[in-house]
Amino acid sequence: MKMKIIEGPVTDQGTQTGVGVIKVSQLVEIFDVSQYDPDKGSPGEEGGYQRLAKKSRFLPLANKIGKKGLVVANAILVNVRKEDAVPKKLVFDNDGITSVDLPKKIWIEDGQHRVEAWKEVYDNPEKYNIDKDDFGETKVCFVMYWGSDI
Repeated sequence: MKMKIIEGPVTDQGTQTGVGVIKVSQLVEIFDVSQYDPDKGSPGEEGGYQRLAKKSRFLPLANKIGKKGLVVANAILVNVRKEDAVPKKLVFDNDGITSVDLPKKIWIEDGQHRVEAWKEVYDNPEKYNIDKDDFGETKVCFVMYWGSDI
């Protein structure tokens, strides 16, 4: 499935960035989080970098989203790592738009608890008295690094 991306600035390391939207049903299939593991070292490549998601943080948000219809418009920050960035370099049209196939993985850099809340609602539609297919069409805003290292 194609995903449209609007061109963002290039970082000082040369990483392309972009913005766009992804459906909840797509996001829950491809997101991953590099969990921090103190046994593997300090935060970074070996030790991961995200704390564990806490149910006490994402379940209240899931309840607001699922039972009360809260719309969360805040963008999540994601990274498509080098190994999953196909093509390696994005080519934008004159309007700054490109279209790419959904990557194998999208790594959550910021917004893990929001993503876990959307996943909770999507995976448990009966608990929230919603239609899973309808909820799966919900759009999530993202800012993306394309082809960055961890």
